[in-house]
Amino acid sequence: MMRDQPPFGFPMMLGVPDLTVWFHPPRGWADTIHVHVWGTHPPKAATGWPGVPMHAHGDGWYVYRIEGVGTASLVFHDQHGRQTADLRRERDGWMDRDGQWQDADPRAAGTAAMPGP
Repeated sequence: MMRDQPPFGFPMMLGVPDLTVWFHPPRGWADTIHVHVWGTHPPKAATGWPGVPMHAHGDGWYVYRIEGVGTASLVFHDQHGRQTADLRRERDGWMDRDGQWQDADPRAAGTAAMPGP
């Protein structure tokens, strides 16, 4: 099974897969989603605050691939005062609008694009 890849290409470091994180911001967040990354393994330079812009992928989802890293600490934020707590991720994942990590793409279940109450 081929996993859904971001629409941009980054080379993979030999022997170390990339870590890809997806984020669906909660209602009320601006559409300027950034991710700040630090504490990676293998070690890699942190992004520095405020991090880097995430790629808008559609249906409210944003994606960022961290090259040659298997584990990272991160914070998602909208540059308007809204942000997640410090997070740690050791595998690809999707953080839904309720702040819950999913190990599989929730869009496959048809839940990600459904409007809430």
